[in-house]
Amino acid sequence: GLAGFAYASLKGAVNPAVVEHLRLVYAGRKRDASPAKHDAYTSVHAWAASVQHWFNAHHLTPLRRYAHLLAEADGIVVAGGAAHNQLLNTAIYEAFRAPVHV
Repeated sequence: GLAGFAYASLKGAVNPAVVEHLRLVYAGRKRDASPAKHDAYTSVHAWAASVQHWFNAHHLTPLRRYAHLLAEADGIVVAGGAAHNQLLNTAIYEAFRAPVHV
């Protein structure tokens, strides 16, 4: 079905532990639920919720942290004024022994 296809397509793209978790969630819901309560929507919904949780934990949170750091760096380099730029240039010069113009 759709969940099986999605599982196969994700197999090589994500952490094997995550794929195994998704497989177990899908298999457990398929085994435990009665046919009346369990349909394709429930399976896909559970799978999508697991994928969304994994994506939030492993991609969005680090990206938000990185964006925050990038904004700080932009503030220092672009809008921070001459004093900050001088400190940055000095640090880069000491690290690489070459003048850098920001």
